[in-house]
Amino acid sequence: MNGFTIDLIHRDSGFSPFYNPATHHDTVFHDRRPIARRNTRFHPYPESTVKPSEAEFLMKISIGSPPVESYAIADTGSEVVWVQCVPCDNCDKNDYSSHLFNPLKSSTYKELSCRSRPCQGLPKNFRLCDSVNSTIKPKRCDYFYGYVDLSYTIGVLSSDTFTFASAKSHGRSVSLRFPKSTFGCVHTTNGSFDSQAAGLVGLGRGQLSLITQLGDQINHKFSYCLLPATSNTTSKLRFRDQAVLTGKGVVSTLIFSEPEDPSYYLKLEAVSIGKKKIVNSHFTPAGKGNIICDSGTPLIYLKTDFYNQVEAAVRDAISLKAIKNPDPESKFKSFDRYPEIKIVFHFTGASVTLKTVNTFLGDEKMTCLTMAATEGDAFFGNLAQINFQVEYDLASNQVSFVPADCSKY
Repeated sequence: MNGFTIDLIHRDSGFSPFYNPATHHDTVFHDRRPIARRNTRFHPYPESTVKPSEAEFLMKISIGSPPVESYAIADTGSEVVWVQCVPCDNCDKNDYSSHLFNPLKSSTYKELSCRSRPCQGLPKNFRLCDSVNSTIKPKRCDYFYGYVDLSYTIGVLSSDTFTFASAKSHGRSVSLRFPKSTFGCVHTTNGSFDSQAAGLVGLGRGQLSLITQLGDQINHKFSYCLLPATSNTTSKLRFRDQAVLTGKGVVSTLIFSEPEDPSYYLKLEAVSIGKKKIVNSHFTPAGKGNIICDSGTPLIYLKTDFYNQVEAAVRDAISLKAIKNPDPESKFKSFDRYPEIKIVFHFTGASVTLKTVNTFLGDEKMTCLTMAATEGDAFFGNLAQINFQVEYDLASNQVSFVPADCSKY
């Protein structure tokens, strides 16, 4: 196998099961709360950085024998693959409640024990099965997983066959099967999952993420090429040799890791607005990153003081009047005609030049910068990555970027 390719579906595109023509995905400006980060020293349970209600891209994953298809959130900031299973509390509110995975109907399904290697690979405060006060069946790996918007899931760590439909160049697709894959069979959900996707596919660095599980089978490589929701085709997620970037214009930067955090940290040294270069005062020591490259977060988030400098430089460059209280009903779209200013993100060893489609959204009345301030961790979100091929090579521990027409990817 030289690799495979699957569709990434923007939740607000016409290809999405959640598509509603009356709404638009660029309501990201309507909720600009700083993104909270996981901190297991102060929280009794772990959190993923994704907000399920705001996640942008979905992928199809089929689990079991015979395979049951689910639309799941694709998240580079998460380390667990899970789907909603029968029985499931609160799942009756989900649009896909009739398509829940029933483990009793799969001939290859198996619950994992609390002492199994995958279960022991979870951080201790994920596991409910070995709690001192646990009344749960002791041989089964029951676990809890929380999210920053206070949503959570409770499930049983299990194994079964994953099946993906890989697109072929001549238009046909082929099914690829990965037996004995680990996932969470979720029986309780609370919060924004009640009416959203039927699961989540973790593409992060954790031991139980899809990327780590496939490991040598994909040469520890994957890439994606993201398109706006308005595109007439889907974005793509590629694995193994098909994920490799080649040719002119490819730039690469190191990935840094944080303990018990599956996110991909990069080091952002500076941002250039036109000819003005603004050095990031939050430049971290050797071995540490300061910004997360993330497929699930729409905007670019920068530390407040650094963001204020970048915003001021953008204001000077475009010489337009700022609107203090934008119309909350505005429905923005990707905007590639104005204003024309050069914005470059200088990562260690890799300068990434953004286009207008990456940095501005607009409608007939106004244009908005796709950046915001945060007191939490900084994020290089998916709007900044539109029409870039982005490769994650975990063997070489680096992320690579190259400009691309992702409709032809």
